[in-house]
Amino acid sequence: MTSFICQKITFWGFGALFLILGGIASGIWPILFNQKLRTKLALSKESESFNLWRETPIPMYIDFYMFHWTNPKETLTKNEVPNFVEKGPYVFREEHQKVILGWNDNGTVTFKQIRKWMFVPELSSGSLSDKITNVNVIAMTIGNYIKKYEAPLTLNMRPIINKIINAFLKTVEANVYTTATVGELLFSGYDDPFLKLASKLSSIIKIKIPMDRFGWFYNRNMSADYDGVFNMMTGENTLDNLGLLKMWNYNSRTNFFPGDCGIVEGTTGELWPVDTPQKSKATIFATDLCSKIDLDWEDETSIHGASGVIFEGRSRVFDNTTSCYCIGTCHPTGVREISTCRFGAPAFISFPHFYQADSVFRKMVSGMEPSEKNHTFDLTLHKITGIPLSVNARLQINVLVDKIEGIDFYEHLPRAYMPMIWFNQRAAITPELAKQLSDIQIFGYLEPCFFAVAGLGAILLIIGLFLWSSGKWKRSTMSRPLLQDPTS
Repeated sequence: MTSFICQKITFWGFGALFLILGGIASGIWPILFNQKLRTKLALSKESESFNLWRETPIPMYIDFYMFHWTNPKETLTKNEVPNFVEKGPYVFREEHQKVILGWNDNGTVTFKQIRKWMFVPELSSGSLSDKITNVNVIAMTIGNYIKKYEAPLTLNMRPIINKIINAFLKTVEANVYTTATVGELLFSGYDDPFLKLASKLSSIIKIKIPMDRFGWFYNRNMSADYDGVFNMMTGENTLDNLGLLKMWNYNSRTNFFPGDCGIVEGTTGELWPVDTPQKSKATIFATDLCSKIDLDWEDETSIHGASGVIFEGRSRVFDNTTSCYCIGTCHPTGVREISTCRFGAPAFISFPHFYQADSVFRKMVSGMEPSEKNHTFDLTLHKITGIPLSVNARLQINVLVDKIEGIDFYEHLPRAYMPMIWFNQRAAITPELAKQLSDIQIFGYLEPCFFAVAGLGAILLIIGLFLWSSGKWKRSTMSRPLLQDPTS
């Protein structure tokens, strides 16, 4: 009889207890855990995450690599393939600061972003006074305007217009290539005679180049206006939309690309919805591209003990079979034209050294050595919170050069996508912050434990039901008579 009671307690009693407690806990715990996460991650004036987001605590750096054109004269006079040598990195410490414009009733915050860059010579290979030779971007931009406005001109006017443009170009004491220091090319800018020419030609071909000097990041250091105005979800209602952009410059789409390519979506890269690590892709909206970049789920990893999910940029990022990224002409896969976003310059974004691009780009120039290790665009997000653990945002800027029929200045140019500069915007979580995330993920793993307890309870009940229905409990308890016959 005692054995029978013990079996019932073991299989039915504990089974029911584990099933009920595990079921209740697995149902309530996610609600409590998500509520706790929301108090920590959702943005508000009083939230813990606000100050961390307003001034990013993770050390950030940007490494610039410049492409030096070694044989410009030979290319123009002897038809040699343009050869490039990579110089750098020139490393800058990067800091972000948000300027809050308003908290909105629809669960969004409107803000601007200030970026600050400080040169770090001890981490750099070279100085800002290094001289770099490459194609003259302003001259190529003017050439792009000339080609752009060829179509509206009548055949009778074309020779006359060409003579006028040729006359203007002969007044410029410059070539299709130029030499400047790294500091000038990056932030300080340099005087370019073609900028004055652009204003003279504006009455003929409607050139609009709103700058007085040229530099890739000229007037951007400490600017609150260059990146534009962002409207972003705060995660107030659900952390599944934390960090998602609703508008950029007060619009939900841009005028730079048609269709889906012009939609403002994704995050700025600093805050992410907590469910992103469970998805097949992560989307970043890049203001320098005036468009988005889709990164694909790649693998799981761990950084300083914090579990993460890796997303990488693959060939489909710059796949031009998506026609809405084609501006007039669809270029081979591997680049995205951003001329409409960059004041008409024939600029194209790619991965460094044309990594994952069509081989045609590397045949037009020499010196490219694409590498998965050095040139992959990757992002690692914490598996539970979606907080970035590391990022290597690697992109390259190229300029398309080509002959222009009837314009003497451009007649010796080869058709090529000339690599100008590539950069790696990188950051990695500190061990101290990773420890905090490791503590959080322990609580995140309690939910499957509760499911396991409920599952154990269900198994015990099933075993008990099987024993009872098969009669094994009955036989075991009746195997010995309660009253034995005294005559036996």
